[in-house]
Formats: sequence, structure tokens, C-alpha cells
Amino acid sequence: FFIHLGGIFSAKDKGCDEKAYDEAADLLRKSKLPVLVLPGDADWADCTNIKPKKAIRLWKNSFVGIEKTWKEESNIPGLVERSDDFPETFAFLFRGTLFIGMNSGRDEADKDKDKLREKETEQFIKAQVKAYEDEPSLRSIIAFAHSYRFDDVLDWVSQRLDGKNVQVVLVHGDETPNNKINSFIDMPMEAVPPTKLTVLNGRLLTQ
Repeated sequence: FFIHLGGIFSAKDKGCDEKAYDEAADLLRKSKLPVLVLPGDADWADCTNIKPKKAIRLWKNSFVGIEKTWKEESNIPGLVERSDDFPETFAFLFRGTLFIGMNSGRDEADKDKDKLREKETEQFIKAQVKAYEDEPSLRSIIAFAHSYRFDDVLDWVSQRLDGKNVQVVLVHGDETPNNKINSFIDMPMEAVPPTKLTVLNGRLLTQ
């Protein structure tokens, strides 16, 4: 499967219109692998011609559930669980790894909604971890986001699973690792071509 970290287009160039979202989604549907997409800041939060709350609604209409395109070819779509209130956030357990996707964008125009999104995302992550922490096959948790965020809840995950030999990783689209000291692995991916990530014996490898 393929996870897009967001930043599909520039908000200034495309204007965050419905056609731009639909065209990007149609292009991704041509993939031979199941695709899951995360929103980048330029995909909604930085939109100037429409309000971010409308932009994220258009984004959701085009990309939430896009993985169902491959429901006949793959079992991945049937495994994906999404947050009820913020369905751009997702998770699924596959071959001993819990994959989590998070919306790291910040809506500066609606800070209350942004705080609610952050709270709901953290609760969703904790619920997923609690649901699978006693699964014997669980060996790693890999979280994906457009940018570095949710470090507090990922530290909580690492500490909760301490002693279980479960690797916790944050893969994000920033250029460099954050300078904070965390108990999880910080893996920035900005300005790199599409990268194959392989989980071998519960440990994340890049190729």
C-alpha cells in the first residue's frame, strides 16, 4: 500500500477548489497499490480563496475512503478504521504493525476547532493502542503525518508499551528531525522521492 503524507498541491497555485481535489484523487486512483492520503497544510489550512473549514470538507469528500477503490484487490481497505468526527485520521493493524495516519495541520482561524481536532486525534490514537496492545503479533507502531506533531501522545504510546519490544516511529514530511528528545523514532521525509518502507521482524527499514 501507499501512504501520501499530504501537500498534493500548493494552495496558492490551485486555489483549493473542488476540481483540484477531484483531479488529484482521480490521479491517485490509477495506482496499482491501495492508497491512503493525509492532508498537508497547503491542502486546506493555508487556503486563501476559501476558509479552511470548507477546504478540509472538500478534501475529505475527495480523499477519505479512497482506499476502498482497491477493496476487490486488497484486504487493506477492510482493515482501515477512521475517527468518527475527524475521518482524515485513520489506523489499521497489518502483519504485526499498527499504522496510524494523523492530520497535523493547524487551523489558525479556528483555534477551538483545532484544539478539538488535536484532542480527538489523541483519543483515537490511545483507543487504537489500547485495542491492540495485547495482540501477540504487535511489533511496531508507525504513525504518519504531514509535519511533526502529536509528539506527546506518541511518547505516551512508547511509555505505555515499554517492555513489550514494540518500536514506535513518526514518519513526517518535515525536512529535519525535531530537536526535542522523544522516546519514539523521528523520521523526516521532506524532499525525498517516494520511499519504500519495509517492516522486517517488527523493525522499520527504508529502501
